[in-house]
Amino acid sequence: MSETPFPGCVPELTDGHVRLRAHRPADLARVVEQCRDPETLTWTTVPRPYGEREAREFLALVEAEWNAPGGARYWAVCPAEDEDRFLGTVDLRPRAARGSAIVGFGLHPDARGEGYMASALRLACHWWFDEGGSRVHWYAARGNFASWRVAWACGFTHHGTLPGSLEAPDDGPAQDGWMASLAEHDVMEPRTPWPEPPVLTTDAAGGLRLRPWRDSDVEWLEPRDQPAHHMPARGVLDADTFPEWLMTRREKMAQGTTLSWCVAEA
Repeated sequence: MSETPFPGCVPELTDGHVRLRAHRPADLARVVEQCRDPETLTWTTVPRPYGEREAREFLALVEAEWNAPGGARYWAVCPAEDEDRFLGTVDLRPRAARGSAIVGFGLHPDARGEGYMASALRLACHWWFDEGGSRVHWYAARGNFASWRVAWACGFTHHGTLPGSLEAPDDGPAQDGWMASLAEHDVMEPRTPWPEPPVLTTDAAGGLRLRPWRDSDVEWLEPRDQPAHHMPARGVLDADTFPEWLMTRREKMAQGTTLSWCVAEA
C-alpha cells in the first residue's frame, strides 16, 4: 500500500495544454459516454454493454492499482484550463521486464483531433522515465490508425505487425497487432513524415482527379478480364484482395515511405 492513498498519491502533470490528474466520481458519466462510442467499441475490449456499473468498476480498479506498489498507473486527461472536464484516460502498465511498461489510452469522442492525447502521452512517458523507466511499449489492433498517429506524433519507433497477438472485441478471433516503442532518450517528436495525398485536378475537358483511396472504391474495380487496363499486371485488384491491398498502402503512408492516389473522374 502506498504511504499516501489514492487520490493523493497521483502526481498531477501538465504541459499547459492538457492536465493529467486522478480520476474522480464526477468523471463517471463521460467515462460511460466514451466507452459507448462506436470507435471505442471497434478498437478496444471494454465491457459490452457499458453502463454506470462498469464505469464504477473501472474507477475502483484505478484506485486499487494506484494503491498497489508497482501497480498500473492511470490518469484522467483534461484540458489544462478546465480540470473538471474529463477527456479520457492514459495509463502505464509495468511489465515483467524491468524498466518497461505498456501504454494504453482513449479519448472521449468530443476531444479527438485536438492534440490532447499526444500531449498526454508525452507527459506520461516523461513521468515514467523520470521514475527510472527505460522504455514504453505501444500496441494497437491493425487498422487503428488514430492510435498509431498518436504514437507516431510522440516519436515511437514502429516495429511491425505481430499476427494474432491481440484480444478481439466480443470474443472474436485474435487480431493482428501493430507494435512500437519509445526509449528513455528518444526525442518525443515524429521520426518520419506522415504524408496525406493531396487532391489533384486538371482543368482540361473530361479531366481526371487524383484523390485518396476510399474503402468504398472496391465497388468500382474493373473486371480482371481487362489486363490491358492494368500496369503492372500484378496491379489487378479484385474485391477479395482490395481490403488488404488498401491497408498495406495506408500502412506504408503512415511510415512515410510512399504516397498512393486513386484516379477518379474530375
